[in-house]
Amino acid sequence: MTVNPEEPPIISFRDVGMSFGASPVFDGLDLDIRRGEFVSIIGPSGCGKSTVLRLGSGLTEPSSGSIDRSTDNVGYVFQDATLMPWRTVRRNVELLGKLDKMPADELTRRVDAALETVGLAQYSHLLPRQLSGGMRMRASLSCARSTSPPRRPVAPRRGRPRRRQGMFSPPSGASPGPRSDCCRPPRTERSPPPVAPR
Repeated sequence: MTVNPEEPPIISFRDVGMSFGASPVFDGLDLDIRRGEFVSIIGPSGCGKSTVLRLGSGLTEPSSGSIDRSTDNVGYVFQDATLMPWRTVRRNVELLGKLDKMPADELTRRVDAALETVGLAQYSHLLPRQLSGGMRMRASLSCARSTSPPRRPVAPRRGRPRRRQGMFSPPSGASPGPRSDCCRPPRTERSPPPVAPR
């Protein structure tokens, strides 16, 4: 997918700051994310990378500044595979759709597509403990991909179809080291979307 720099952003951070009680995490974050764009959030442990993702997906409100979203159809994949250990892969992926009372045929179609996309279709009958760590993370990604668009009204850009935006927290233990500079926003890098193999 080609990113159009003239297209209004899906999520905009404006002078966003975050603190937990008297402990500041960062401040002065300005960031625009557009449809089809891949943005990497980079920084040492404790600088607020996961907090930025939680803010962008609406799971947390900022302490200062503003966040504007043109959609609330945002998927979030946590650092750890948040799977229910007693449910099979398929039943885990189905769960959010069932809670959302998605029609059975639509749920089946979405779950099948999500599992196929991450290469877990043939492992859908297994329990999380029977999967490798990477497979569990892919199952978690399938959960985010299978949910339905929101039923409550939002204000999408006129004439533009809604698309699910993925926000991914870095894997546990992947941070490069302890934080040394409090209140400095994490760095962001942009890369072109990957090209699907032919």
